Amino acid sequence: MKLLAATGEVRTPAGDFNWCDDDELVLGRVGSCISVEAGPCACVWVGLKTTKSSTLAKVVDIDITPRRFKELILDGGARMGYVERGRTINEDFVRTHYLEVVNVARAYDVGTTLRYTHQGPSPVFTAGGELTA
Repeated sequence: MKLLAATGEVRTPAGDFNWCDDDELVLGRVGSCISVEAGPCACVWVGLKTTKSSTLAKVVDIDITPRRFKELILDGGARMGYVERGRTINEDFVRTHYLEVVNVARAYDVGTTLRYTHQGPSPVFTAGGELTA
């Protein structure tokens, strides 16, 4: 299944950072974005295991079922404080983040590096390592 994982590195001089574990599965923005006028962008990828953030993620193809990935989203959301086991809101949280990750990953080749911006995911490096932006 094609998903998104932290790159484990900072590859550009554009203020990128990474506090996720290498190859940790990530979600897109969780919570609200800070406006450009108000300060730095809070649009980041968030690790499901560490709940830490990274500005870069890569498309990966891993052996995981959709059901297991949804369980990881629910567990990560609980660690982040956004969901509680047994609440209806969890279904919306899981569905929203599942669809975002799957749809973004589906749109790019495995190995493509993406940066999360105010406009959403944006490719930075192709699967071959060429700079796109």
